[in-house]
Amino acid sequence: MRVTDERTTHHDAVPAHAPAARPARAHGASRGRRFARGSGAAALALCALLLAACGSDEKAAAPQVDPAYQAEIDTWRRLRYEDLTRADGWLSIVGLHWLTLDAHFVGTERSGVDTLFGPPQLGMFSRVGDRVYFTPEAGVDITHNGEPLRGRIEMMDDRQPIPSILGYDGGQGEITVIWRGGRHAARIRHNQAEGRLKFAGIEYWPLDESWKMQATFTPNPPGTTTEVVTVMGTTEVAAIPGTIAFERDGKTYRLEVFPRGDAGYTVMFADQTSGQGSYGQGRFIDLLRPDAQGRITLDFNRAYNPMCAYHRYGTCPTPPKANRLDLAVTAGEKRYTAHR
Repeated sequence: MRVTDERTTHHDAVPAHAPAARPARAHGASRGRRFARGSGAAALALCALLLAACGSDEKAAAPQVDPAYQAEIDTWRRLRYEDLTRADGWLSIVGLHWLTLDAHFVGTERSGVDTLFGPPQLGMFSRVGDRVYFTPEAGVDITHNGEPLRGRIEMMDDRQPIPSILGYDGGQGEITVIWRGGRHAARIRHNQAEGRLKFAGIEYWPLDESWKMQATFTPNPPGTTTEVVTVMGTTEVAAIPGTIAFERDGKTYRLEVFPRGDAGYTVMFADQTSGQGSYGQGRFIDLLRPDAQGRITLDFNRAYNPMCAYHRYGTCPTPPKANRLDLAVTAGEKRYTAHR
């Protein structure tokens, strides 16, 4: 089971290996540039600057912070915002459709897979055993991994090294196939998604350096796993390479960590603010690998929400029982309460 889905630090599956690579773009064109037509990227970037502080009252009450650390966190928040609001980011998702029938029509009219945008009929998904195929509608402009699509293809899901990406509506929309809980689903993106265009920004607790601490990593025996429940109600088995221990107010806490490809680890945690200021299904923190002495930096100011905090089309894992802290973590991202 994977934690990272497709590319970034915004999770909707628990990992046991590195995330799949995105397919290369034809003629060197990046996915972001193609997908961002009419996306209002400049306006979103301006919003990022205006919303970073998220409230003058809280900012006034914030403790004194080292300017270098403040700049570091400001940069992290800006990159987090830019990634979330990308034309093909999590906020562009407009649908998740489980492929349970032998055939599903795709489009905006009389379709089992409703794309919300674009032509009335795009084509048809068909299933043969555990394989999924797509047949385009005649005369419809649609691409597969950046190249014009002329006939039936097998869709590579997100477990494969190069997943299939169908582009539609002049490059503004994308369709991919994911594998979750033993079944396939079609995930629909469009850069005119209401949740993206009306995104109200990210709100944070005041920056507090005391929430950045040194933890100790203890490796687990190879093959150690735990059960993780998803927001769909399914249970997945996930690898846990080790645990970290940290101290807060004289008490020691422990968290299980999950693989994050070659980059390090991810922590999924819930705490006493979950549902009471922060997202109810928990938050995530990405970690670098420990040093030779097992020391690892744990910074709760970098705690962020999974994609399920922003819309109902996610398949996010929830923190395991071992990662439910008897502690109020008043740091990092707060619950998103605007349009959802």
